[in-house]
Amino acid sequence: MPGSVTSTTAAETANSAGANGVSSGAESPRQSGIEVPLHAKLNYSGKGWVCEHGYRKVGQECVYVPVPQNAKLNYLGNDWVCEHGFRKTNQECVAIAVPQNAKLNYLGNDWVCEHGYTKMGQECALIPVPQNAKLNYLGNGWVCESGYRQAGQSCVAVQVPNNAKLNYLGNDWVCEQGYRKAGQECIAVQVPENGKLNYLGNDWVCERGYRQIRQQCVSVQVPRTES
Repeated sequence: MPGSVTSTTAAETANSAGANGVSSGAESPRQSGIEVPLHAKLNYSGKGWVCEHGYRKVGQECVYVPVPQNAKLNYLGNDWVCEHGFRKTNQECVAIAVPQNAKLNYLGNDWVCEHGYTKMGQECALIPVPQNAKLNYLGNGWVCESGYRQAGQSCVAVQVPNNAKLNYLGNDWVCEQGYRKAGQECIAVQVPENGKLNYLGNDWVCERGYRQIRQQCVSVQVPRTES
């Protein structure tokens, strides 16, 4: 029947469009009026073109990316990067020579020393850790234990005076609350009447309603307003 022929033709047309990868609402390169070179495609906006994966733009063309041995295409597919364990030298990928007591870095394009060793030229040397010290967080140096501080290449005990304690890092001392540092000692903070220790506890401030005048706290005189 004529109606059936028309319906079949429309379906075939739709299937043909789908097979060519062009939806009913999308423009083909020809419809958009943009000249798209070989091995390229319209970009996301449809107002320009980009090269296919494995090709890169050179002028108004897309040229093939030659990938050397021990390499692979990058994420965008427009260049190459060396495989893990190789580094780029000119236009080649050469194996990374990893010395003793070393390992490949996170990216795999160089080496770093193992924990407890430090880089010296092209080798990894053992870190000499002095008494009362330990390896630092990265393992490429040392720090003194809590209660000791560095003096040259040694760790010496922190001498904590009366009314003091070790600081947060443990490499020096601070005065206890209510005391302040005076030379190498901690002396009591003299809090005047109507005063209190400050937040850190190493000095004083006046109570609310008082203000400091020299070493005293005097009442703030608030003027009265006439009704």
